[in-house]
Amino acid sequence: MPDAQCKEHLKTLSCMAERLNDKAVLKQLRNAQSDQELYDIIVSH
Repeated sequence: MPDAQCKEHLKTLSCMAERLNDKAVLKQLRNAQSDQELYDIIVSH
């Protein structure tokens, strides 16, 4: 990873960890029927 993108990368990982810590989000992920649905759940706010 280029140094210039390190902060953005860490911010992205932090956001994903926060989303995955939400039990409602985990339930939605488990019930997802496609890769697109998984992606949509992760990126929605």
